[in-house]
Amino acid sequence: MNRMRLLMALAAGLALSAAAANARGASASSSGTLRASDPSASESASDSSNTLTLTSKSLNGSRPETIGSSFAAHTGFGTMGVAATAGPNTLGADAAASIEGTWTGSGSTASQSPVGLTVHFDGTVDPILIRGATTAQIFLSVLLEYSANQGDTVFRFSANYDQDRPEIRATIKTRDLNGVVVTSDVTSNLVIDRLQNTVSYDASFSTMVPTNQWAESFTGDVAVEPSEASDPLVHSINFSSTFSVQPHSLDPNVTFVSDDGRVATFVPEPASGVAACALLGGCLLARRRRR
Repeated sequence: MNRMRLLMALAAGLALSAAAANARGASASSSGTLRASDPSASESASDSSNTLTLTSKSLNGSRPETIGSSFAAHTGFGTMGVAATAGPNTLGADAAASIEGTWTGSGSTASQSPVGLTVHFDGTVDPILIRGATTAQIFLSVLLEYSANQGDTVFRFSANYDQDRPEIRATIKTRDLNGVVVTSDVTSNLVIDRLQNTVSYDASFSTMVPTNQWAESFTGDVAVEPSEASDPLVHSINFSSTFSVQPHSLDPNVTFVSDDGRVATFVPEPASGVAACALLGGCLLARRRRR
């Protein structure tokens, strides 16, 4: 991008930032529960906002049936995180966080424009989710999902264990210019460390969005719930660090600005790569970023 184009993009971004912030404010929520056999002994906390204010909630068990259990949920501009821990001899915890926002575009009269979406997260899971177990009576689950343009584009990561074999999966869904839905399994792009019990993802894919305006949403849920309060072990799932998605324009004439002030400018891609697929509207690539 030459200097003149950069100056034009920055000027457009500043103008759009003010307009977008007045159009619709981002909303966010975070919540969680520490479970007890007697519902009245459970502990919970929640927070929500319909403005650009971020939300964050965490709680450590303070009652006899919840000591050792904890949860955390937080939101940021384009990021979020969730975590839950079941202490010894407890019924565990769950947490949830969500964000909704809008991107506004300028620079083209085309009804749709190509964008690239870079997805990143890293977390630690209970060993059962990676190696399985033969006797554990426990429910483990984590979901991280990003949706754009009313669900036409979705990135979804999930990991589950329900007294059976564990399942870890990542998928991407897009809709091309002809309205055809394409769903791709990108589980192979996950980096799973079986010694450290970590799972991470760092890759990009392309899709089409309305040039004028499009909505995005983040959803995160985690649950660690032994079936009986007699498990002497600590079980935990922690994705509280960062689940982020950063859009960037694949059209040199188009700049997008979010209602919280983030700017998605043009980032060139190889002609045979992500940009070409988005422009053709007929293919999808997910690729691990170079480390």
